[in-house]
Parts: sequence; structure tokens; C-alpha cells
Amino acid sequence: MAQRISHADRRATKPLVVTREQLDVLLSRYTLGWRWAEDAIGELWRNATPIPQPRGMIERRMVLPSQLRVWVQDVGKRGGFDLSLMRMRPTVRLPK
Repeated sequence: MAQRISHADRRATKPLVVTREQLDVLLSRYTLGWRWAEDAIGELWRNATPIPQPRGMIERRMVLPSQLRVWVQDVGKRGGFDLSLMRMRPTVRLPK
């Protein structure tokens, strides 16, 4: 049975444009040290859309809300707890 996402959760997210390091910092506190959850962050990164950058700049990618929602559902389901996008607060300032 699929976990339902509330209407507030759907509105709570905008696409994230982040570096891999920012994505790791943002989501790693929800992995609780589980290797499979950390691997899922890598999969989320690989599925994100690359953003064209000038040569020499750190690679940034756009993570769509739907991609983040799938990650949240997977980690919550496999970890046995309710993880809501509304409760996820960024721990780093993301560039605008």
C-alpha cells in the first residue's frame, strides 16, 4: 500500500538546485547511518537533472519534488517511521 502524501507536503517543496555535498548534508540526518539510505541519496543525485555550469564550477543538479518525495517515502517505509516533507528542514542555506 502506497504511503499518502498530504496536500501540504505537495506544496512544501520546490525543485532543489544543489551540489552533491549540499544534498548529502540536507538528507544525511534522515539516513540514521543506514547504508541503503545513504546509497539512495546517491541514486537521487544520479537521477537529478544536471544544470549547465561554467567550466570550473562545482556541478549542481535539480532535484524535482517528485524525486524527493519518492526518496522520502522509500526511507520512511524501509526505516519503519513516518517521514514527512513538511518536517524536513534544510540544514544548509541553498543558493537561490
